[in-house]
Amino acid sequence: MRVNRRLSSHWHTPLCNGDPSTCTWLGPVPIPLCWRCSALWAGSLVGYALNFKLDAADAAGLVAPCTLHGIARYLFSRTCSNRGRILTGFPAGYALGSLVSHIQ
Repeated sequence: MRVNRRLSSHWHTPLCNGDPSTCTWLGPVPIPLCWRCSALWAGSLVGYALNFKLDAADAAGLVAPCTLHGIARYLFSRTCSNRGRILTGFPAGYALGSLVSHIQ
């Protein structure tokens, strides 16, 4: 329980809530990233590795749901499931990873 309180107090930022109830867990240890951020990082790695070229409109379409979902959660205290976090985070990460892979 002490680890959970430490995570909540030290890892809370506007970009990731670090709340143990929404965090990815590796066995008994919570990772200080929520499922949205974990999926975003995973999607970024996949998008970068696949090196698939997306145009800006497609990338914006994939990033928009994650952005809106995150804003609704942060500003309006809207509750959301971990499944929703994953389903919005992974496509956004994929789009960002794809864009980064084509920066010359």
